[in-house]
Amino acid sequence: MVENMQNLLLDSVRTSIGNIIPRPLSQAKVCTDNEPLIKDEIGVAIQFTNSDYCMVLDGQRVVFSRISEAVFGMYMEGEMLDSCVSEIANIIAGGTTTILGEQGISLDITTPSLLEDNFDWKDQGNKLTLPISIDAVGEIRVVLMEGNS
Repeated sequence: MVENMQNLLLDSVRTSIGNIIPRPLSQAKVCTDNEPLIKDEIGVAIQFTNSDYCMVLDGQRVVFSRISEAVFGMYMEGEMLDSCVSEIANIIAGGTTTILGEQGISLDITTPSLLEDNFDWKDQGNKLTLPISIDAVGEIRVVLMEGNS
């Protein structure tokens, strides 16, 4: 059941990202490893309630500025970008729960948490990493982790 839930979450996250970012996406192969998660320039974590899973979305600030321009029509920087990245993660996670809800899986999400430079999760459990390349924007990474509630 754990592997099935991971696959359902991963597929739903992919679909949700494709639904909100108005650019062609290409996805590299999903990676699994035991290495500690090291945040890129900016990252956000959201817990899926009623589950043991957490989603981390991270990447370079300039890439998220371009995403904000594509999604919201405005290139953002600084504190506005921090807020925007949290909102983008919130929209992706919310879309994910909607997609799963249509399949009879009831999950909710927590408030997004902007990851600090020194963040550290001791137990990263079962971790899947999905690199996503967005046409004319750049690359972001989605990490689904089990055991971070």
